[in-house]
Amino acid sequence: QKILPAVFGMEAIGSPGNLLEGMADGFVSFFREPVKGVVEDPGLAGFGKGVAKGSKEFLGKTVFSLFGTAGKVTGSLSKNLAMLSMDKKFIEKTQMSHHKEKKHIGEGLLHGAESIGRGIFGGLSGLVMDPIKGAKRSGAKGFFEGVGKGLLGVVTKPTAGVAAAASGTLQSVENTAKLVLRQKDETKKVRRVRSPMGKR
Repeated sequence: QKILPAVFGMEAIGSPGNLLEGMADGFVSFFREPVKGVVEDPGLAGFGKGVAKGSKEFLGKTVFSLFGTAGKVTGSLSKNLAMLSMDKKFIEKTQMSHHKEKKHIGEGLLHGAESIGRGIFGGLSGLVMDPIKGAKRSGAKGFFEGVGKGLLGVVTKPTAGVAAAASGTLQSVENTAKLVLRQKDETKKVRRVRSPMGKR
């Protein structure tokens, strides 16, 4: 029970609850909106509008919940793997990259490429530099400590980079979906405002 929070983080362990809550909201909307549509506009037209709105909310909330939860889990995994590398600079860069919002898929893919590159470079460079730094700091003992740190980093850093890439991409897909739905809603609102003016 203690291993999961240590590796994935408490935020990720709580995410399944958010996932179920989001999906439950989607199911409720799917059945509620058609009824609401008939009440507001009796007949097939109102029912059809309600079905369309309910379906959109169901898909939207389910997708947002799935991608949001997966993004948090992989993000927490990435940050905790970075911590295991015991490399302060790598840890700081990983945490900073997670704080940057990925507004759309393009930014998510760019973030992913940077994260993977940083992980691979950090792992390989640490394999060489950590023993040298250790030897300068405390001789033979430091050298072997550096070897151990480098071997640990060559596994944890690239893995953290891949997890960060997955997290950024998932978050960018979620944000893109939200943006598309928001734009559609705004377009409908503009049409509703213009329609009465056109009739005049």
